[in-house]
Amino acid sequence: MKWLRFENVSVRYHYDEFYALADLSFEVNEGETVSVMLGAQGGKTTAAKLIMGLLKPTCGKITADGAPLEETPPKARKIAYFCFPPLAFKTTVGKNVSRVLRLNGFGKTASLDGEGLLKLSLARAWAKKAEFFIVDGPTNEIFVDKITALAAELGASTLLLCDSPASARGRILDFLPKFNLTEEFDEPI
Repeated sequence: MKWLRFENVSVRYHYDEFYALADLSFEVNEGETVSVMLGAQGGKTTAAKLIMGLLKPTCGKITADGAPLEETPPKARKIAYFCFPPLAFKTTVGKNVSRVLRLNGFGKTASLDGEGLLKLSLARAWAKKAEFFIVDGPTNEIFVDKITALAAELGASTLLLCDSPASARGRILDFLPKFNLTEEFDEPI
């Protein structure tokens, strides 16, 4: 998967009266870095789940490489997913990486700090030759720079699902809620 388009995508979980995502439209072109700012509880992980095939939209359309996303099986999408803090399977570093590389012989992931876990995530992305990077809720700007550098090296497209502009890179799409804090009220609050 090299490029992606969301067209009026909405998601409402069966247990909730509110939409986790509402009428979201954007595009990530091949090799491009795009930051979609959704804010806290704005649907960042929900958007990531849609792309990875863990969830289907309530309405709207998602296309990848010109075809409906659901036509490409999740394992064939060549996606690297990064969240904060970075994740590791509860096994050795070698087995984590060997899920793609089939290597062995590294230490336990439980002893890795955030930087070590990021390196492990980068190794998994590199090993699978990921074509599309999803960065879910980036909070560490140094980590974001390392992830986007690897994506550029691989020629991968990158989608950063952000809370704020501080961690945004590339083309920035602002879907943050707009508040008018200077609005006057008729009655005291």
